[in-house]
Amino acid sequence: MNAIVKIEEQNVNVVEYKSLPVMTTEQMAGFYGTEAVRIQQNYVRNSGRFTEGKHFFKVEGRELKDFATSLKIVTNSQMEISNKARSIILWTEKGAARHAKILDTDQAWEVFEQLEDCYFAVKEMAQPKPQKEKQVQLGSVTRQCAMMARAFGFKGNQAVLATDKAVKALTGQSPLELMGETHLIAENKQQVFTPTQLGEMVEPKISARKVNTVLEQLGYQEKANGVWIITPKGEKLCEMLDTGKKHGDGTPVKQVKWYQSVMDDIKRELKDICEGAKQ
Repeated sequence: MNAIVKIEEQNVNVVEYKSLPVMTTEQMAGFYGTEAVRIQQNYVRNSGRFTEGKHFFKVEGRELKDFATSLKIVTNSQMEISNKARSIILWTEKGAARHAKILDTDQAWEVFEQLEDCYFAVKEMAQPKPQKEKQVQLGSVTRQCAMMARAFGFKGNQAVLATDKAVKALTGQSPLELMGETHLIAENKQQVFTPTQLGEMVEPKISARKVNTVLEQLGYQEKANGVWIITPKGEKLCEMLDTGKKHGDGTPVKQVKWYQSVMDDIKRELKDICEGAKQ
């Protein structure tokens, strides 16, 4: 599949290997604002933290030749592999995340967020839905999925959408589509934004990491084991959205998006920080 996504305002061809989105070392270096040799050095120095088949694929021999040919076609010759190359490394989403963590720069983290939402999300859109071998009672399945959604803590529209998504995955039918109600009226009229988007609303602009730090200082979230946890104080100011992805242990990956009203608190906190620095 020749998919094209937009990363950093540029159209990018999605490179695939074994039906999964992957990227070359050169691609990753360009996205993260560093040199390919830096990516290679970080891999060598941290080789114990990378697992073949999980974080990367090593392609060589006849397979490399076939891949090089397909890459040239998919990218309209914009990306080519040297004929002298005996092997190449192709990085998966987990590998890209690991390199962003090792580099630990604002650009690496901000671009990886885009890669996660767009580039690597292609695999989920590309996976075909299995053909159902028998009809399932829609009403019964809907009730069971609704109970499951409530058990997981979903409320309001979020519970309705989660139920509809689960029913469609099981039966191939969407109860909301059958009722002609695919767009629900928002319970909270405010738009929601990622930390990256919030940072772009500030003058001068600040990074997503800085926004997260400010939200932590405001008491709206706290970090535990490398993951941001929303505090009771911040619960009414954000939404936890299901990305449709899963962690390695099978638990769903959630994305936090904040209401625009939180911007006033962010600006006030930044102002206090600046004034404190001047004293």
